[in-house]
Amino acid sequence: MASSYYIIGAGGFAKEVYFLASEELDNSHNFAGFIDYEPLDDKISIGGTSMPVISEDYFLKNINPSQNINLYIGIGNPTTLRTIANRFKDYNFPNLIHSNFSCDKKSLQIGWGN
Repeated sequence: MASSYYIIGAGGFAKEVYFLASEELDNSHNFAGFIDYEPLDDKISIGGTSMPVISEDYFLKNINPSQNINLYIGIGNPTTLRTIANRFKDYNFPNLIHSNFSCDKKSLQIGWGN
């Protein structure tokens, strides 16, 4: 069954998360759009392609967590990340890690929403 995913944020880092997801997720994952707190527009352009942007308020009121929805956060500020994670706590935040990622596995901690 196909799932849809959204990226929270609509700036430069959110676009990077979009490219990562495009590379790493298979065809069973459909990009549904960006979620922004107060969007300036209902679309952003990525590589000449227009992508949808919806408001956080609209998403929380209209998109049910049980609809097979995955969320990725495209915002780098740790305080903002915690705030977002709390507001969207009923949704699924799967880990999204590039296939070429390498690290010291002894010190790595992977948890909810990495």
